[in-house]
Amino acid sequence: MSREDNNLASKERILHMVDQELTNLVEEHKQEVDQYERQLRQMSEEILKLQEENERIRVIERTTKQQKTDLASDQSFERFKPFITHNVIDQWIEASSEEDGRFIIEVCKKFWIKGDIEMVTTIFRKLARRPYSLFHNDHEIEESIQFLMEQTLVDDEMLEVVNDALVWEFFNLIIHLHEAPYRDKISYFIFDHADSLTENIYYMNEPSIMVIYLRALMTYDLKDLLKASLHHLIDVEWEYIEDVIKKKDVAFLFWYSYLFGMEEAFINTVSLEWYFPKEEENEIKLFRLLERPVKLSEEDIEGYINRLRSLLNVKETTLLKEKLNNVSENSFAWPHTELTEDSTSKEHSLNEKSALKELGYQISGLTPSSRWEILQKAVPELGLRRVVMTISYNIKLRKDQKNGAVTYQRAIAEWEHDLAKLKECYYQKDFTWPNP
Repeated sequence: MSREDNNLASKERILHMVDQELTNLVEEHKQEVDQYERQLRQMSEEILKLQEENERIRVIERTTKQQKTDLASDQSFERFKPFITHNVIDQWIEASSEEDGRFIIEVCKKFWIKGDIEMVTTIFRKLARRPYSLFHNDHEIEESIQFLMEQTLVDDEMLEVVNDALVWEFFNLIIHLHEAPYRDKISYFIFDHADSLTENIYYMNEPSIMVIYLRALMTYDLKDLLKASLHHLIDVEWEYIEDVIKKKDVAFLFWYSYLFGMEEAFINTVSLEWYFPKEEENEIKLFRLLERPVKLSEEDIEGYINRLRSLLNVKETTLLKEKLNNVSENSFAWPHTELTEDSTSKEHSLNEKSALKELGYQISGLTPSSRWEILQKAVPELGLRRVVMTISYNIKLRKDQKNGAVTYQRAIAEWEHDLAKLKECYYQKDFTWPNP
């Protein structure tokens, strides 16, 4: 092979190597481009999610006093309605101010007018669990509650719109509003619309709704109306619900009948043995014991008579008792939570403040019912005075901080609620005179 041929072969090998290298580089570049395109798509999706989240945050941020008024307007509500999710509603209901109460009930009215029954039901359910924003003596809140009662419970066309879940949740909310300042207005409304209200409730043929309706009547002390409604249920409605009613609701209706002296009429209509066989009659076991005759022999009767005579014929006796001077040693004035000049003084030691904390009491992460369970355990262990002084100290400590009344508004409201409940349950209540 000549030198020219060798040079040509060398050039071809070099060209082949260059071509192979270029091919590899193009393939690597293509892979990098594909990877960048995938990353770009992922980033686009994340940007879209962030934009949606930002829009939701904007909805929440608009819920200041003036902005909430804007959002409750028809035009703004229609625009932001798709972004009002369950999580957003939870955050609104977490607040407990008067403005928050007016706002959330106005939003509920808007959903009702728009025909969104599912969302109205959800708001009723969430408010029943945390109704504090409605516990204000506010005319707008009162009128909105009355509007919703008229629309969902009394209106002749309600049966074509509402469902069982909505009616049940609304009655549950009404029961939880029995401590609201407008309690009497709710009571008067139920009494004034009793005929149409009862007719609509029974027409639905849903036992659970009938039961919670009777519970509401008892809660608002409408006992005459309750008795009449219960009598109608036993005499007229029972045949329509006897095949679908649950055992726990049968037990509830039975004990309400017993409470009003109607148990005989109930037993004559309802077969208790069918709902509560002998081996499964826990719900009415007490009644079985009460109706069981007690057998007494003549000797037993004579023994009771002699015992009674001995009690009636007690001779005059002088009893010496030690004079008690320490009855008021554990008494104390209920603490206030308003700031004074010496509010920041060390009213309690660190150990006193941490004792309640060690029992698990705190605001964050606990529901009101969970905190109340802890307080019920803390009072016997630490003493009422120590518990309430600790909570009131925490309130004043937060208020004394810069903008504390605003920054810690929710925590302060929760503490105030717990103090009020402690005062109602334990302070100057159920007092038992000490034994000598």
